[in-house]
Amino acid sequence: SIEQLLLSLDEKKVAIISHSYGTLVHSCIVKQLSHLVSDQSSIFIDPICFLLLDSRYTSNMFYRQPSSPNQLLLHTSCAEDLYSIYHLQRHLCWYESILWPEDIKQSHGRIHVFFSEDDDIVPTSFINDYLKKSNIDTTVLSDFKHGQMILIPKYQKNILKKLLELETKSSIDDNESISI
Repeated sequence: SIEQLLLSLDEKKVAIISHSYGTLVHSCIVKQLSHLVSDQSSIFIDPICFLLLDSRYTSNMFYRQPSSPNQLLLHTSCAEDLYSIYHLQRHLCWYESILWPEDIKQSHGRIHVFFSEDDDIVPTSFINDYLKKSNIDTTVLSDFKHGQMILIPKYQKNILKKLLELETKSSIDDNESISI
């Protein structure tokens, strides 16, 4: 398990950056191993773990016929891959993988969510509005499709800067509470 791996490495806390399907694993860590991520930084990129019950996810992933190069790439690499499709349709516990704002608040983590504005899987504006109503920090990157931002070095650096900012915020907050 992830917890055993981290214990074998003598890691007691983790900061996590996850993308797409990886956000489902990330959500399980936040909910089931919250002691590992409490007071730590988390970044979700093109997350599918929020409001996973929305039918647009499955429609966009499994049933829509590709009409653009990016949709074709996603369709052939994910929706038609025998092992991926078998796992997603037969073995994924969707209800256990959904991450709710309350789960995040209970973990006391510092999070930021990056969205691709023109995402072919995630209903970006709907999920972004939902998270903002719960006071969760988000960034929507214009003119990007699902996964494109992580391929561009400039945006990779921006994501790492955000992680450092979240980590620094923690240190400042900790120092302020100590000096009082």
